[in-house]
Amino acid sequence: MENYLLKTLHHLRYYEELLLFGRVLEVSAGHRQEAVVWLGKAYSSESSTWPHAVPPFAPDAALWAAQLLYTAAQLILHRELRPRDAAALLPAYTGTPSPSEVLSADLTLRFLPDVLTQLRLIDPEDALLPLLEDRLAHFHFSGVGYALPPERLNWTSVAESPCLRALYADRVIARGALVLASTPALRPSVEAALGLYAPELWPAFVNQTHAHDPHR
Repeated sequence: MENYLLKTLHHLRYYEELLLFGRVLEVSAGHRQEAVVWLGKAYSSESSTWPHAVPPFAPDAALWAAQLLYTAAQLILHRELRPRDAAALLPAYTGTPSPSEVLSADLTLRFLPDVLTQLRLIDPEDALLPLLEDRLAHFHFSGVGYALPPERLNWTSVAESPCLRALYADRVIARGALVLASTPALRPSVEAALGLYAPELWPAFVNQTHAHDPHR
């Protein structure tokens, strides 16, 4: 049998399009291992340009995210595959993710917001929406630009890694995520990334920062 998980991931990463190659939920151990090896190579390639000390690849987190996205897409597009207890097929990640786990999961989890947006258009009452949003909230680096409640976000992993903080700041700036940029955990990194050109690059952020500065 073909490795549908790997084919889906390959197309997603290279073309940024979610294309399913078969109506298959079960993924064999061998196919999962092939996916992990491929994701590890993708991580090594992508992280070669990252700043600071790069956290090591976390295979378990990368595979968890890949299977979550793959399974969610199958359940959304092929409703006949959905069991009564769909949550069992989309398990939560155990514990607070480390910087390694956040960045490894992001290889595929960065595409989940687009999937959620499409699902909301199809059925805003779909039970998968809150479930998948909960999974994304624990890996909120992948959800920049998606409306996650700020009070639900844990910043422990961001505080632990200069690399993750810098990447997070860059993504926040690129997507104009003003609420996230203004959080205490990210604001210094965003200000450093913008530098002297902040008024030209992102005037809304500068204006908001000044509005909350009691010394001005």
